[in-house]
Order: sequence, then structure tokens, then C-alpha cells
Amino acid sequence: PGTRADAAAAAPAPAPSDAPPPPAPEPGPERNAGKRKAEAEPEGAPQVQRPKPDIVDGKVTLTIECDSAPPLNGAIFTATFEVKSTVKAVKAELATRLGVKPNKVQLKHEGSFLKDLETLEKKGVLAGSLLVLPKKRGGK
Repeated sequence: PGTRADAAAAAPAPAPSDAPPPPAPEPGPERNAGKRKAEAEPEGAPQVQRPKPDIVDGKVTLTIECDSAPPLNGAIFTATFEVKSTVKAVKAELATRLGVKPNKVQLKHEGSFLKDLETLEKKGVLAGSLLVLPKKRGGK
């Protein structure tokens, strides 16, 4: 009687296939995060200076990125606020600086809208954080 090795050696080799190899799986977000950042910031492109993540005398300096529609026109600037400030107080200050009505200001941090009674500290808005001022749609 033959052994398994003999049987395996005697088995015919599979026929070559004309079909193309299956596509490689797409990388997950964690494997592609650095690549996306590199693509988003090509060499030689101007880089936005982010403030250092420090709290100085209870204040934090934040980067504010505005919607590209008028009257904000995509402005990017920095502003300093008390870390214990409410979102409502921050909105009022930004509305004054931008010349818009306070009830037309919304703020987003890390993809979530900030509520008026929350504080910057409670929401984890620290120095160097990016706040987005999207265009407010609808409503009265």
C-alpha cells in the first residue's frame, strides 16, 4: 500500500486558470489613515499652523474653520476662550467677530454639534482643537 506522500505526488497538478487573480481587499481605516493624511497634504503645500495644546491661565486657543458659503467664505482663524466657557458664550463671541446673528451660529467638534449649555472643557475641546462653523440650514 502507498503512503499519503505517494498519493499526493501522483495527483495531477491543477490546470492553469485564465481568470485574473481576485482583487486585494481594501485597507481598513486604521491601515489607511496615514496614507490619507499624506495624500491630503501634498509636499510643498502650505500648512495651517495649529496652536500648541496648552491651557494658559484657564484659556485655550482654538482654530475655527468656517463654511465656504457667504458671509463666512471659508475663513480660518484662531480665537482664545476660557476653558470653562459655555458653547453659547463662544457662539456669541464668534457671531460678533463674524458679523452674523448668534442664532445663526452652530459649532461642530469632531463631527458632533455642540449644545449651548455644554462647556468647552466638558466636551473635550482643548487648546489646538478645531471647531467647524458649518452653514446653518433651515430653521427660523
